[in-house]
Amino acid sequence: ALLASTLISAPAQADDFSFDSTIDLLTALNIQQTNLLDFGVIEAPTNGDVIAHVTTGSQVGAAETATRIDSSTLDAGQYLVTGSSLNTINIIASNDANITGFTFQELNAKYDNGSETDLITTGLNNLAAPSASGKNLVIGAKLLVANNVAEGTYAPSFTLTVIYE
Repeated sequence: ALLASTLISAPAQADDFSFDSTIDLLTALNIQQTNLLDFGVIEAPTNGDVIAHVTTGSQVGAAETATRIDSSTLDAGQYLVTGSSLNTINIIASNDANITGFTFQELNAKYDNGSETDLITTGLNNLAAPSASGKNLVIGAKLLVANNVAEGTYAPSFTLTVIYE
């Protein structure tokens, strides 16, 4: 009985343990357009859908089926990607389909003079960290123009998504 009362009346022993945690703070990613993606002037299609094609080198691409009227304004899109110098990034794109009759079939891009990849189907992955001074992204595209789209000036759009890995 003496042993039982000693065990019950003994004060409980408590120890505190301290643990660290970690957090990384990264500069927000940003993309600024420095040059508009420009397909130039093509003839409005009347005998079926056509493709207007601009390469990342600002040339008429081999996939073009449109009747080209003027190439003087033809230009690849150029963008400056800025952010942290600590983490690699991924870039993907999607077609906004903001204007009936226009669909981006491909958005071919080069990041920091790297290899060319379609941002819609594959995306660019494990890219060098952009840093505060930024890295260049150049985009060429294949744009499907539907038959019988009326004459006019249009601004079909796409969305770029840039994320840290």
